[in-house]
Amino acid sequence: MSALVPGNEALLKVVRKFSLLLPAQLAQLELRSYGIRAEILDEGSASVLPFDAMIYGIRLTVADADYEEASRLLDEMSDRNQSEDDA
Repeated sequence: MSALVPGNEALLKVVRKFSLLLPAQLAQLELRSYGIRAEILDEGSASVLPFDAMIYGIRLTVADADYEEASRLLDEMSDRNQSEDDA
């Protein structure tokens, strides 16, 4: 797991964009359960201005070194959710 340094966003990479806050928070929790530190950059504005978040997106970020694994884990999470919806 890579450490995120507050104020040094150059080390962060957007792993997913969401139009609603709850799915972003669930993805964040999924990544954290695997030891990957994930941050929602637009959480405050999404709470105050939800319509703007729906238009511009809510960014979930991870350290650059964790990007590949985080992307794979979120793809797996999406596949699991899709299979449950199909059942």
